[in-house]
Amino acid sequence: MSSAKMFLVVSALAFAGCGTLFHTNPRLQVLGPRDAEVQDMQGRRLPTYELENDEHGVYLDRHMDSVRLVYRDKTTTVGLVKWLWSGEIPNLLFLGVGNLIDDMTGTWFNYAPVLVSVDSSRVHGLEGIAATIPNMVGETHHDRALQLLLFGGPGLTFMMNGNKVFPASGSSFPDPELSFQGGFGLDFMHEFEFFYQTRSEANYPVSAGMSTSRSTVTASDFGLRYFVTPHYFVQGMFGQATVDGGYYPYYYDYYYFGNVSSNLPRLNTFNEAGAAIGWAGDVSYISLQYFSGLTDFNLYDYRGIRYHSI
Repeated sequence: MSSAKMFLVVSALAFAGCGTLFHTNPRLQVLGPRDAEVQDMQGRRLPTYELENDEHGVYLDRHMDSVRLVYRDKTTTVGLVKWLWSGEIPNLLFLGVGNLIDDMTGTWFNYAPVLVSVDSSRVHGLEGIAATIPNMVGETHHDRALQLLLFGGPGLTFMMNGNKVFPASGSSFPDPELSFQGGFGLDFMHEFEFFYQTRSEANYPVSAGMSTSRSTVTASDFGLRYFVTPHYFVQGMFGQATVDGGYYPYYYDYYYFGNVSSNLPRLNTFNEAGAAIGWAGDVSYISLQYFSGLTDFNLYDYRGIRYHSI
């Protein structure tokens, strides 16, 4: 493959996602009688497949959330469970951008197999059927209201330049910097999420000059997220941030002869608060966040700095 074609393939993977490009329509494996018929919720029979290893099942539309199973004169309905497709792992090489795209296009998953059990006897004949679909840890649909929440990934941070409130009139729009955040928490009924997160923002400008001194901001926050719709949310955060000594182009940590160390502080900690709006899918989310320091911080010769970032 030529270098130009390789570049196109890599670019497509980065911005389209492996699932969007390569994952075909998902299948639902049926563990049970071969003559059990699988229908959509409108009663239409779904197309079947059979493999050489004796596996059989049906092809599904990605937007389906339930199916109907018919065995002779008995019928039951079961909710579908999604499993993460193994092809999503390469998306992590591109900082998870492909996971977000695959989440939006519904190509990140396979469906978990459905187990069909028949209740019958010689005396009473066929009395009924049941269908269950466990998730990856063996739980059936809606077994628990409380779920573990894990998240992490990159972001673009716009940090105000100087002490003006961002965005300030008359000031230039700040350049974006790559940032990272991650954390864990609890999800309740896909409606409320309480979580702890840590953030790292490099190259924070602490003055308004062109050759400004820059520092790294690390923060730890507790947050509460509320879903106003199944996918759109609002959230609030409160925590503490620390600014390290950073890089200073014109300030030296010693006096002229270099034998007396400066007593000015290298670390500064302050409380902060933030708010956000965003969209969340099944395995990814994207949000617009704003953070502000609740108090000023001092760093070397710089005094009264108020932290802001988007």
